[in-house]
Formats: sequence, C-alpha cells, structure tokens
Amino acid sequence: MHTNPIWTFGESYSFDHPEYYTTCARTRTYEDHTSLKSYSLEHTKPLFNKYKLLTLQNIYTLRTSVEVLKILKYQSPSSIYENLKQCPRGKNLKLIVPQYKLDISKNNFFVHSVNLWNSCIEKILDPPDLSNSGKCNKLMLIIPGLTRNSDLTISVGIFRNRLEHILLETQNLGIRTDWSKENFSSM
Repeated sequence: MHTNPIWTFGESYSFDHPEYYTTCARTRTYEDHTSLKSYSLEHTKPLFNKYKLLTLQNIYTLRTSVEVLKILKYQSPSSIYENLKQCPRGKNLKLIVPQYKLDISKNNFFVHSVNLWNSCIEKILDPPDLSNSGKCNKLMLIIPGLTRNSDLTISVGIFRNRLEHILLETQNLGIRTDWSKENFSSM
C-alpha cells in the first residue's frame, strides 16, 4: 500500500494539466513547457487543524514553557534557575523579565522564556479554591499547593497537555484556510 505524505499533496490533487507527471522536456511540446501552470496544491491550515499538528512557532512556545516549568519545579540546572526570578508579589507565579541594554540581548533564552511563561501561566493553572467548603481555611488565605494544579505542584504532563490544547485553539482562530498573526501569537 502506497500513501502520499500530507505535506506533499494534501488530501485533494489540483492538477491543471494532464501531463503533470511528464516532467521530461523531451516528452512535452514547447507550448506545454512554457504555458502557465498552477502549482498550488492545498492550504496547510485545515490539515494542521484536522491532524492536531502544532506549527513551529507554537512548538517553540510549548517546549520553552515546559522547560521553564521543569527548571522552576526541580530547581535544576541551578545556574539557569538562579537567573529566573519570581515576581515579588509571589501569588501569580510570574517571572521578572531580565534587563538588557542592547537590542540583540533580548533574543536570548531568558528573555524569550520569561515572556512566554508570563503570557501563558495564568491560562494553564487552576484558580485556587476560595469557597468555605474547600481546602482553604476560615480566613480565606490562599495556601500554595493546597489546590491541585494551581501552582508548581502541577505535573509536567498536565501542564503540557493544557498548553498544547490552548495553542491548538489559538491556531484555529481566524479564517479557516489562511494563517494570520493571531494564529502564532504567544497567547
């Protein structure tokens, strides 16, 4: 059984001339060789959405955010962990964006990863349970780790699955067949 990969032909063939596979110049007339042909096959956005594939930009967002979670959760490697500083307010798990003096310095891992982390963390973690019948005490204090999946106690797998789901929803936005900037925005 021979199947064509989806990135080569897609699901439907759109050939504008019957001699599509006749590529040798000796088998075609000069008029056929110089005639205008449409080489467009199929839009990629419906294929990415149908097969739930992430674009390269969204894979970068996913992998970077998961790595930041691992660094913060396991505090390893310590040299990178020491450079990722939490916001002093402390309750929202956002990180402080490192300062840089040159524009080229903003293209390093720390600046990109902190920006991606800050844009996605609130959408992934569960809000803490503030009901009286919940796990909080009578003073309505938010105790880190008491509500499942509300802080760094979240498992890496749950974090990854939630972020991947959010990124796939972001890819689905806009026109069904055409990519737009909102499909690649980091949250």
